[in-house]
Amino acid sequence: MALAARWLALLALLGSACARTAGPAATEAEGTTADYARLKEVAFGFGAVTSMLADCVESADGAIAKAKGKPATEQALRELRDLLDGAGRTLAEHSDDPPPAAELEWQPGGVRATLERALEALEDAATDLEEARNQTLDLQEVAPPSLGESLDDLRQRIEGCLTELSDLRDQTAPPAGDAER
Repeated sequence: MALAARWLALLALLGSACARTAGPAATEAEGTTADYARLKEVAFGFGAVTSMLADCVESADGAIAKAKGKPATEQALRELRDLLDGAGRTLAEHSDDPPPAAELEWQPGGVRATLERALEALEDAATDLEEARNQTLDLQEVAPPSLGESLDDLRQRIEGCLTELSDLRDQTAPPAGDAER
């Protein structure tokens, strides 16, 4: 009987030790799972915004065609188009469905680093789009009236992309207590 009591005490001790060591590992796994879910959401959102940006580039191409014979306006529109195209390429790098979380864990920084790179891409693209919107507003002030409708359409499309990125940023923000992890 004393032997059985010793075994029970030993098992209880081992059980409590396992419970103490399993806590942080479980928290880390939960963090990886949450980060991976955010990464998948970002990739999906980037796919949608990339499609919207393709429409912006097409709209810019239409405005460029209308600006033929006005070299300064045409050049400004080409620069604007390049900004839009760059934002699209930045997001496209992160818009594919990510590999499985277990595969990402083998890469430097794991899931968290991959998510952080995607969120940096979001900020870079948003900066490019802010600049594109400002250039569009500037062009609307000086461009000939024949471009008014095209520039207004382009500005609205750019603002739609900015809204989507802002919404995506809000949706994928870490939970309040998770910012330091």
